[in-house]
Amino acid sequence: MKNDGLETYSPPFRGAFTIVQNEAINSSRAVLERIMSIHFDKTGWSPDTKAAAERIENWPIEKVSGYIVHFARREPEILARYIERYAVHEKALVALPGVSIARLAKNHAQLLAMLDCLPIVLPGLRKEWLAATDTFVRTMTVDRHKAVAHDHPHVELFWERFDYLESTAPEGKPINHSRSAETTIAINLNEFEQICGERRLSLPPINELKKALRQSKRYPLEATKPVNSITGRSLYCWVFQRTPAPRT
Repeated sequence: MKNDGLETYSPPFRGAFTIVQNEAINSSRAVLERIMSIHFDKTGWSPDTKAAAERIENWPIEKVSGYIVHFARREPEILARYIERYAVHEKALVALPGVSIARLAKNHAQLLAMLDCLPIVLPGLRKEWLAATDTFVRTMTVDRHKAVAHDHPHVELFWERFDYLESTAPEGKPINHSRSAETTIAINLNEFEQICGERRLSLPPINELKKALRQSKRYPLEATKPVNSITGRSLYCWVFQRTPAPRT
């Protein structure tokens, strides 16, 4: 704080972040488990949906500005229903095939519980709308598990190219420069990109690929460093673990 003392002001965070971008978010598992992802496209678009959106845009501010007030006045009822429905939804999500991460189940159960609270303030919501949204959120949960468990598409393509090039590499021109090929993979990205170009194998933009490779799940990144190649040269390589690192 701007005063003569050393006091700090650190209020608890009670909000949420919205991340809007075209590409899927690529980050650590800890970050990905804290995100609920929705992909928007033109599926379902029609002149009718356009007209509906325009009607919402043209609603007078006076008719919609009291929403937060109505919600606050019904707080006890809303929280009671939320607590009740959250327990039900969390149990149901964990029971879904493919759902095993407690944090993701919790996040999406909270969203479903708040969905069940909406009719308290918006009694005009149709049952079929609520049911469709409920199904959508459950699908979101399963899809988020898949996103956390699988590599970024750039990384999957990279390892697909690596497997092919490694299996067809001519004598004396290795793709993996590691002297411990059973446990580690050492790749010089400039060389790798050049060989892919010569073989007419597409790769993602190198800058995007580098960002994605840092979160590789199939072969976790160990380091980027100079490596004493099996060819006898010293090359700057991205070194990945071919086998899981031993626990300490």
